[in-house]
Amino acid sequence: MFPMLLLAIALTSFAPPTPAAATKIDAYVQAIFRTEDTAEFLVILAPRADLSAAARLPSKMEKGRAVRDALWHTAQTSQAGLRVWLDARGVSYRPFYIVNAILVTGNESLAQAIAVRPEVARLVANPRIKNDMP
Repeated sequence: MFPMLLLAIALTSFAPPTPAAATKIDAYVQAIFRTEDTAEFLVILAPRADLSAAARLPSKMEKGRAVRDALWHTAQTSQAGLRVWLDARGVSYRPFYIVNAILVTGNESLAQAIAVRPEVARLVANPRIKNDMP
């Protein structure tokens, strides 16, 4: 039973990208992979925090705290599975709770494997922008 499970996991990890995965990967990220082996990209997760309760609070401080807490809680719960998955593969990442995203550097096959996950909304580039202004 266990060897069959390992075989199934191994075979699915080498499966070609699905059309759904391709639509989740931003065109700019795909363009980077045509010329580079790795890219830095943001994995935007689908779940959004419910911030409606914050509007009913009396003070700006309470509203801000409620929004921060809701965003943090949503990110912690929705990112948990992907973070465990990335840790198991030795992939370094940086989570962001305000936008519910994870910054990842990886190759195209990693991006495709992430994109097929149900909690992932899309993968977008994290371009470096040079500012020559003083």
